[in-house]
Amino acid sequence: MQDGKNAEELLRMLPEAFSWRVQSEDANNMTLHFEPNPKFSPPDMQGRVLGQMAGELVVDKGQNRIVTISGKLTEDVTIGWGLLGRLRQGGTFRVERREVAPGFWQITETHVHIEGKALFFKNIGQQQDEIQTDFTQVPHGVTLEQAAEMSKSF
Repeated sequence: MQDGKNAEELLRMLPEAFSWRVQSEDANNMTLHFEPNPKFSPPDMQGRVLGQMAGELVVDKGQNRIVTISGKLTEDVTIGWGLLGRLRQGGTFRVERREVAPGFWQITETHVHIEGKALFFKNIGQQQDEIQTDFTQVPHGVTLEQAAEMSKSF
């Protein structure tokens, strides 16, 4: 539940956090390039990290859905002037979404590779590569309990 709330807050920051330009476009997708907006005033630590990313966002034009968002940390991000922590420049992330059923989009890949230090000595090493496949639509009217039981057979 908290992850969904955090993702929604970050999405709301996207228009202000970055300077945007159209990188490419075809019949199905539009690719936008983004760079940190020097006028952005982040409301929290997540916003500070987000605001130092540069990358691209691919949008499905027909459904106005984010297909891919990827970025790279353009500068070190310090916490408490670097005394409490530091995330190193060069860290990357990529999130892929796909339409897994008509009109239903799901995150299918998440890749996060961030390095840094916290509280002087503790290493931060967020290395995540998660791929989700084999989505199956359940019949209409299936209860949550029935769906949970069905998932055990996969």
